Amino acid sequence: ASKLARGTYLTTRPLQDSTVLEGKVTLVHIARGSVIIKQGDVEKFLTFVVSGHLEVTQQDIHDEQRTLLYTTRIGELLGVMSVLTGDASQFTVTAVKRSIILTISRPDIIKLIRSNPVSLLRLSHEFTKRISLFVRQMDYALEWTSLEAGHALYRQGEPSHSTYIVLSG
Repeated sequence: ASKLARGTYLTTRPLQDSTVLEGKVTLVHIARGSVIIKQGDVEKFLTFVVSGHLEVTQQDIHDEQRTLLYTTRIGELLGVMSVLTGDASQFTVTAVKRSIILTISRPDIIKLIRSNPVSLLRLSHEFTKRISLFVRQMDYALEWTSLEAGHALYRQGEPSHSTYIVLSG
């Protein structure tokens, strides 16, 4: 698996020291119809598509309808945001046909980032290329604010010059 990781992953995303993946990569054969990532589960692995096709879907929170977002290609990474943040996956990933993937555990990804910080930029690029242009443009128009517990964001009765969206807390 490590040799395949160096031969496949590293040719598309070179690392300065390819030995950092030794013993950390697992080769997995996936049967058609198998669910690899389930929406709502916390991802424990970063997944790299070696062969086959995987469908990425999302279930509507109001009903059981599942929407196909895209089908992966060889060389794509899955689970980047969930692995980096530790948050639950927003998508379900299912094998459309027999596929082969490489997995790297979250703790090993964190070690890789610490030893090779530029790899975080590569992972971030993989994530941002999936975000729509509209969302990327909105990010530039937003002013991000972080507040400590107990601090006021807005006081009732004062004129408001902004619309606030609370992401957490």
